[in-house]
Amino acid sequence: MLQTPFHEMLFPRLTLLVALAASAVANFRISAPSADVWWVAKSVNTLTWDCKDPAAEPTFTVLIANKDPKFLIAPFALIAIQDNLECSKTIQEDQSPLPPGKGYTIQFANPLNQSDVYTTSQKFEIKPFGSLYPTTTHRFSAPSATLDFNV
Repeated sequence: MLQTPFHEMLFPRLTLLVALAASAVANFRISAPSADVWWVAKSVNTLTWDCKDPAAEPTFTVLIANKDPKFLIAPFALIAIQDNLECSKTIQEDQSPLPPGKGYTIQFANPLNQSDVYTTSQKFEIKPFGSLYPTTTHRFSAPSATLDFNV
């Protein structure tokens, strides 16, 4: 009896799992901050994301990153474990003690392995303390239930 080697059976299954995992987080999107919605240093800022995607991870770590080492040498954890269903989070001034600058991104990552990044925001700017906030922001609402009463 001829047996198929283990790695030949395992490889197609692993490929399928990786493809499914990649597609599962593809629509997990951070809407603010973004290129048009900046943050202000030493101020209260808002983080929003699309929480309606059923394929999104239920919890994640919120990191802020900047490839320019004069701002950050490694991603900085803003929130250790965030529940996806909240759809937005207010970031207090003491949670993000970062200098004004360009090129920041928000990352949602695996709480057990922060190098496993689920999604990354657009690059955004942290403006100096006292700057005005943008006039328009993008917000997502929480999922809602519809009740239908047939009388």
